[in-house]
Amino acid sequence: MQPTVVAATEFNADKDAEQLYEAFKGFGTNENIVTSIFAGRSLEQRQSIQEAYKSKYNKDLVQEIRSEVSGNYLMALEGLIEDPADFHAKHLQRIICGVLPGCKDIPVLEVLSPLSSVGNDVNQSLTSQKVESDTNFLVSLKAEDWTPENTTLMDFLLKNNPMALFAVINSYKTTTNTDLLEVVKTQPKEIYREGFKVLVEAAQDHWMYFAKQLYQSMKGIGTNDSKLIYIIVFRCESDLGNIADTFQQTFNCSLQSFIRDDTSGDYGNLLIALVGPEVAATN
Repeated sequence: MQPTVVAATEFNADKDAEQLYEAFKGFGTNENIVTSIFAGRSLEQRQSIQEAYKSKYNKDLVQEIRSEVSGNYLMALEGLIEDPADFHAKHLQRIICGVLPGCKDIPVLEVLSPLSSVGNDVNQSLTSQKVESDTNFLVSLKAEDWTPENTTLMDFLLKNNPMALFAVINSYKTTTNTDLLEVVKTQPKEIYREGFKVLVEAAQDHWMYFAKQLYQSMKGIGTNDSKLIYIIVFRCESDLGNIADTFQQTFNCSLQSFIRDDTSGDYGNLLIALVGPEVAATN
């Protein structure tokens, strides 16, 4: 996998804390320094800076940031420094409370589905027997079996890592000569049908799923900034490079240029810094 944000090799939490303090001091804020530090350090390093800031100045770094910046730039900075569980919970809360467009069960699943890989060992043993067993389970399902009440199905979709899901879904297609999505589409209840489509699409191609989500967050009039921030912050230390490559191959436009056209100021600069340098498309 290709992360776009990695740990800085020459890291000094005290020095970074001092630079941030100077960036906040006096009238105005030096956002360039803030962006450079937050986009150039791993989560563990950013949290070490937070501890150093508290130790040196007896001030909470998050509160300092909140007093200096606002809006989407603030939302992205907070996401980069807070505990991942809190970060995911806040995004779910925005969906459930209707801050995001389309406050229904489907956007909630868009968060839960990618989270199915969190905490699962992607390098765990994937035996042919396990793939065959899970494939047979999927083959046995009828359209009406695709419901949240089917705990075996939900465990399969939400507790397996992406590698395992990908292998089983491909095996299903080879075995039945049918795309699993076509089976899901026969579920008679729309809310179940649309929900499971989200889960299966994410499992079939993790990077394509996120590339499409990023595209949808920016296309047309207006921007779903919360979703845009969520995906970039969530994936920048794991596979955002792969997602950006998929985005460019699919939409014939770099993710960086799409962000540049749809955002502005320090907020846009931070997102572009998190995505990393733009790579020219190859024919």
